[in-house]
Amino acid sequence: MTRCVWLLLASLALVSQACADTVADFYKGRTITLIVGYGPGGGYDLFARLMARHLGRHVPGNPTVVVQNMPGAGSLRATNFLYAVAPRDGTTIGSFARDMPLLAILRTNTAAVFDPRKFTWLGSSSDFSRDAYLLMVRKDAPTTSIEDARRPGGPPIVLGGTAEGTTGSDIPLVLRDALGINIKLVTGILTTARSSLRWIAARSMDARRTFQP
Repeated sequence: MTRCVWLLLASLALVSQACADTVADFYKGRTITLIVGYGPGGGYDLFARLMARHLGRHVPGNPTVVVQNMPGAGSLRATNFLYAVAPRDGTTIGSFARDMPLLAILRTNTAAVFDPRKFTWLGSSSDFSRDAYLLMVRKDAPTTSIEDARRPGGPPIVLGGTAEGTTGSDIPLVLRDALGINIKLVTGILTTARSSLRWIAARSMDARRTFQP
């Protein structure tokens, strides 16, 4: 019985090594493209570029990892691309809004043509439960305190969001509906750090919302 167990373990080890060798042979000298559903300079872009620096060392064959930005519709464009167009051989992976799967399941946006259950999920850098959300308001905004923002009939805080179903649009709605903060949400604009600063400087937006995982 003991001999059989050792033979089984040895066989499994050989199969595991053969699989690892096969994967290493496939990735050796290749490039993994990491699609980011947002433009350069934002949080998703920074996380992706940080991961790209180190990911190749942890994949058999040590492939090169390059980042490709594909902004549009709050990362919906990139998500649809990953599902319908990108190669399905392990050479293309993606980073998109974490609420994209919910958008497709609820069918609130007909432009979502992907089935999130058919993606292979690799992991996440954070989740909602452990994130610290920050709301930064410009100094000369009509509202400069939470008390002002919750005052009935007071001026709203103007925030920008990329698209329906994205974190940048969902969190302001939670602040409005759950905490009673007067918020006016403008969707359909880029909300990377650089773009937000331009909107705030032009006084088209009063504040920027961001999170720290």
